[in-house]
Amino acid sequence: MVSVQPDRSDQVGALLGARRAAATAGTLLALACVPGSVRRLLEITAADQVPRIFDTVADAVAALSG
Repeated sequence: MVSVQPDRSDQVGALLGARRAAATAGTLLALACVPGSVRRLLEITAADQVPRIFDTVADAVAALSG
């Protein structure tokens, strides 16, 4: 798990790189507790279309455990 500060676009870029790496490895990338400004940036750039975004870690675990 990694904490992303909402004002750090380089960290958002790292998330996009992680998404590509996960896709290449055939695994799933999920994000939880994404700050509102980062979530909006991901939505604006359509980068929220591949990683699943959850409001809480518990929501992510519940959705991905089944």
